[in-house]
Amino acid sequence: MEKIQKQNKELRRSVTELQHEVRQLKEQLAEKDEQLSRTITRRQIRTVAHVDALTQLNQARADLTVSQEKCSDLEEKLQKGPNDSHQSPEHGDHVRGQQTETVETSNIELSKKKRL
Repeated sequence: MEKIQKQNKELRRSVTELQHEVRQLKEQLAEKDEQLSRTITRRQIRTVAHVDALTQLNQARADLTVSQEKCSDLEEKLQKGPNDSHQSPEHGDHVRGQQTETVETSNIELSKKKRL
């Protein structure tokens, strides 16, 4: 009978130790799952940022192409028509834009001086 009780105690101790080990392993698994989830989230964020950067790059390239085409067109017009006495509409708009900027800058400077 004592032998059975001793074996029973040992078995209970073993069961308790195994239950403790199972709890530890479950905790470790939960921590690993959390780490994995954070890593996946970070990678998804990086992927979205990368796609956004590629989109911006493609848009910048498209804008550059358009600008280069406009520049080429203007150079062609300039080379073809040096004898024309009138300005191209693009040039007139450019000058008007500079005048507007100058007026706005002057107005800002005047308002700063008035405050002082």
